[in-house]
Amino acid sequence: HPDRKKFPHLAHSPVIIRDFIGERLKAESYLNERQQKSLSRLLGKVGRQAVKLTMLDTLKMGLFLMRHRKNYGDAVRLFSTYVGNWGSKEAVWRFEGLIDNEVAAVEVLRAGIKPDLRLLSSSTDLSLGLSTYDMAVVRLQVVKKGQQLPLSYANIAFAVSIDGPLALSSPDTDCTIGGSAVVYVRTVGKAGKATLTVHSNLGDTTLSFTVR
Repeated sequence: HPDRKKFPHLAHSPVIIRDFIGERLKAESYLNERQQKSLSRLLGKVGRQAVKLTMLDTLKMGLFLMRHRKNYGDAVRLFSTYVGNWGSKEAVWRFEGLIDNEVAAVEVLRAGIKPDLRLLSSSTDLSLGLSTYDMAVVRLQVVKKGQQLPLSYANIAFAVSIDGPLALSSPDTDCTIGGSAVVYVRTVGKAGKATLTVHSNLGDTTLSFTVR
């Protein structure tokens, strides 16, 4: 439901999604429905609080492990499977918008497993009609399918090459920091088509330019 209590000044308050586990804990057959909900809340807190739990939540987790004869390794597996998604299959979320208890809109989002390199340029159409030279800034972003923000942990080395009437105004080798980097290109006084290619362990990613 829209969080009107927290956002009373907005005409259309956002729906805050706090549960990213859903019903997946049903796969843990030793848990009843109440225990699934309790564990889901605890795992969610671990993810949001950077693995730091309050004393009470730490006690709850310890009691859970004792009750079900689990150890620390089992706790790590639960977190990795249901929160971290490390090594798991692609995560899929289905959102349904209801009006008068009838489904009015459906949105399916997927978080891909393999990251991709995305190139975003301030312009791909550069001009020779300037007193000096025209320039474009190209943003490199390491992202996963279904996500908009760069991967904050992705520090990936890359090399840049250009084919056509453009030149680099930044180093031809660099590394993304926090999943992002910037490359600058400029005109060299000649018209034509040009291609910028970024080479990395994610593969080659290209961007086309027109100089006129």
